Amino acid sequence: MTTYIPNPKILDFIRREKYAVISSVNQAGQSESALIAFSETESYEIIFMTNEKTRKIQNILLNPNVSIVVGFDPEVLTSIQMEGVARVLLLESAGEYADIHYRKQPGSLVQKKTPGECIVVINLLWARYTNYSPKQTEVFEEHFDVD
Repeated sequence: MTTYIPNPKILDFIRREKYAVISSVNQAGQSESALIAFSETESYEIIFMTNEKTRKIQNILLNPNVSIVVGFDPEVLTSIQMEGVARVLLLESAGEYADIHYRKQPGSLVQKKTPGECIVVINLLWARYTNYSPKQTEVFEEHFDVD
């Protein structure tokens, strides 16, 4: 059996970025988007920290399917659209996910003692890498292997 390995350009690009826009769907079926400070794992999981009272958490608890966009630099002209399934972890039980997040986003440490803080982990299902730079246009999609 071979192990599925997504294109490393996706992880390389995500590692260089610090912010993303996440979209979720509320109870009325309307989309809601928010800017997040994110981190990532070697397994292509996206991590962010937020409070349990936010609309993001309420929406994810109703419907864990989310979409994310990373890449906003008009000079680079590269972005990644992603779709995945989110799960909410209480900060006290987030373990290594919290540690990974604090390393990339040390500003999140101030939220550590705020009641109701959560770590959200998103397992990616799909990603579209788009590079529209004049030097080299490149577009490809990945469908992540889901066990």
